[in-house]
Amino acid sequence: MYFTRMTPRIIDPLMTVSGSAAEMGHRIITGQIGSIESVDGARPYLYRAVGESAAQGYIAYTRERPRASDGWDIDDLDMSHITGLRNTREVEFTIRVCATCSSAGQPGKRGDKHCIVMSARRHYARTREPGDIPSLNEIAQDLVPHWLAPRLTELGLQATPETIEVVEHRQLVISRKGMTFWATDVFGHGRIVDSKKLRHSLLVGLGRAKSVGCGMLLVKT
Repeated sequence: MYFTRMTPRIIDPLMTVSGSAAEMGHRIITGQIGSIESVDGARPYLYRAVGESAAQGYIAYTRERPRASDGWDIDDLDMSHITGLRNTREVEFTIRVCATCSSAGQPGKRGDKHCIVMSARRHYARTREPGDIPSLNEIAQDLVPHWLAPRLTELGLQATPETIEVVEHRQLVISRKGMTFWATDVFGHGRIVDSKKLRHSLLVGLGRAKSVGCGMLLVKT
């Protein structure tokens, strides 16, 4: 497994547009690493955009080292945040997560996944006066930490909703495929309870929408 930063040397004007990091990310990452077929059911890469535009580059975990090309610089990054994980250590973490709930069990539904923040926003729009509807970030702060905390514990990192802070709830648009995702950037503090499980989890990721840059958990002791 490799941990790298990919930075473009040749900047296409489209790369400078805010939001282009998500729009172009999947194509760029798969173009740099070649094979994208799963190995033993696991995705062969996880990545996250460094900023809002593709021109700022990406960081990624990949099974194969990204290929150096005329248009990109590939820099190997320190993996001590993975190899140095120890039980009981306190860590800071950050993740861009697609927090969803299932509609399974509802009449006429097939178990589709819905963003928990946007589902709550629609509920408030139906039941409250316009001036009483919280912002998306406020709704995300109320809901996402409670959604995320038990999932992190399953991965070997114990955190509570009180130690998880929502940075921003944002929309990721992949116009060429007609897809829209809602993702939440999160920062928090936790304690390692299973370093072996957490080490594996960092390389597998959490949640949905990994192909558009979600699910990459980064920790710092």
